Amino acid sequence: MEEYLRDINLDINDYPKKILEYIKDIVGNFHNLTVLDIGSGPGTFSIPVAKLGAEVVAVDSSIYMFDALIDRIKKKI
Repeated sequence: MEEYLRDINLDINDYPKKILEYIKDIVGNFHNLTVLDIGSGPGTFSIPVAKLGAEVVAVDSSIYMFDALIDRIKKKI
């Protein structure tokens, strides 16, 4: 788990950014939306989508990934 967290780019890298742009083109405005992020991992999509104004429900089967998400949220507050 530590290797995974060390290897991933915690900022928005090209792939998540492209996916978010694609979703924004379809959805438009994220305000007043609730987004379910299944397999959220450390929040690669959850955090940016929340920053765009959506309420995000993040779900992951790994407690380690969920803990990483909580840690990232706390660091950004």
